[in-house]
Amino acid sequence: MKTLILMFCLVLTICKSTPSNNEGVNTRNPEYKAYMAQEHRFALEGCELTYNEKPFALGMTLQEAEQVFGMDYNIEQDVIEYNNSHFILWHEDNKISGIKLFLNKVQQTTKIHNIFLKNEDRMQDFIKFSKYSFEDFSIKSEGYILKNEECGFKLQLDSPVAYERIGSGHIYTRGDWLLDKTKPVEAISIYKITE
Repeated sequence: MKTLILMFCLVLTICKSTPSNNEGVNTRNPEYKAYMAQEHRFALEGCELTYNEKPFALGMTLQEAEQVFGMDYNIEQDVIEYNNSHFILWHEDNKISGIKLFLNKVQQTTKIHNIFLKNEDRMQDFIKFSKYSFEDFSIKSEGYILKNEECGFKLQLDSPVAYERIGSGHIYTRGDWLLDKTKPVEAISIYKITE
């Protein structure tokens, strides 16, 4: 009887820790469940972008974008702003050239390469759990930019970057980035490489 109980516990433990789909995401994970319960779900896996599990691509026409994102939007110059949402699309010549997700406006999670990035997560948290290091990114005071030539786009994570101040008062120079004191990621932009 003890052997049977031990085998049952072993089987439960193995099944619980095994990812339950082909993408390598454990669907029993509370982060996954919270992500799936959201009204707006964005994901980036490799070069594939999805919104609510519908694929979309930079370069698609506005009419194709309506099939993915719906028709409840306003257009001002080169920006498409969706009503009651936390994202905008950029367009140029009737084609989508980029997307920006505002994590700081709502309690929202975005999935980037199987990492669930929440609005309170700092850049160092993303680096800790992702395949990337800080050296993979161009760093500017407003955030981090990853250029992906293979996919033809840039991924920008807006998170103000602190740096060491050398000197005092009004006259100082900027020292090294303080990468162990990063701020929460406020927004994520994905846009076409134009140069």
